[in-house]
Amino acid sequence: MALAHLRRRPGKALIVLAGLAVAAAIVVSLLDMALTMGEELSRELEGRGARVLISPVKQDWTLSYSGLTLGSASFQAQELPVWALDRARETHPEVAPKLLHVTTGPDGEAVLAVGVDWSEERRLRTHWSLEGRYPEAAGEVLLGSELASQWDVRQGATIRLFGRAYEVAGVLDETGLEEDGVVLMSLTELQDRAGRPGSVTFIEASAPGPAAGKAQGELKDRLAAALPGTEVTLVRDVEEARLGLLDRIRSLIPLTAVLAVAAGSFLVAAQQYAMARERTREVGLLRAFGYREGHIMAVLLTEVLAVACAAAVLGWSAGTALAGALLPLLDPASGALGLRLDPTVFAAVLAGSAAVGLTAAYWPVRRAARTDPASALRML
Repeated sequence: MALAHLRRRPGKALIVLAGLAVAAAIVVSLLDMALTMGEELSRELEGRGARVLISPVKQDWTLSYSGLTLGSASFQAQELPVWALDRARETHPEVAPKLLHVTTGPDGEAVLAVGVDWSEERRLRTHWSLEGRYPEAAGEVLLGSELASQWDVRQGATIRLFGRAYEVAGVLDETGLEEDGVVLMSLTELQDRAGRPGSVTFIEASAPGPAAGKAQGELKDRLAAALPGTEVTLVRDVEEARLGLLDRIRSLIPLTAVLAVAAGSFLVAAQQYAMARERTREVGLLRAFGYREGHIMAVLLTEVLAVACAAAVLGWSAGTALAGALLPLLDPASGALGLRLDPTVFAAVLAGSAAVGLTAAYWPVRRAARTDPASALRML
């Protein structure tokens, strides 16, 4: 009977359906993005651990003449001292040296080549995923996803750098970070090709593990003491920015949920009060034919429950699609790996929508179910 009435008079039910679905979609999109970003950030932070950057020291001078200050100038050495890598390894075993060198790409464009020690780099970048494999011999490189797309090459292809052919051993999956646009190769290979033997631009040190955050300060202090004349800094600007975005999204969820519940309750209550006036005659006839108050309430609440559940399914689908579209724009690193779908989100939205609908409709439905049969019959 409840479904038959919805088919006969779908107008007001569709308004309630749309309102509840929009509210559910907004909440679902925020929940999905928060869950996906939280999971991805946890995985990356645990994989990276406490990351400390050891780079050449930067010096600033103030330029003045005859008491007139003309401005300031900065100078930063392009390479670390030759002893820095050995000293860093003595202080902390997990260090990854890197050499940066700008070279010419296959199409004559400027390309940043990054020389790495593959054994150390793989231990540091446990969160990386790729198509193909890591380079194992001289003459092999690993491309960032953006660069591979720009050159239209895949794993197994051959590219020309430094006037010779290199095999693309693998292509990194999109990370949303600087790695997407660089060529990664063996440190010794790049030192030879660039004519910079023994050169290192900077060193990354890592203390992986769940407690890495607490170890950052201690690791930084030890390296700074062991490497005088270098600049030792914590690398957490990207993580902090993404964590800040995640916190802002999470902070919106309670407020959005409250507004969604309020708007949904208002729509359902208004629709049910209007229904109570319009269906006075119908309810009175049912009472006259022997239907009890409980039977009538069950029929009317079933209508509300059907609309609320349909709105939850529609809102969950729309919210998931919205989160999938927004996440790559807000956080490319998480968006590149795809949206994490949690079945508990669907269950929560379904239960929440049903609870809002039934709670908001209870008093209008109860009022309608108590319609006096005699007064309804007088309206015929």
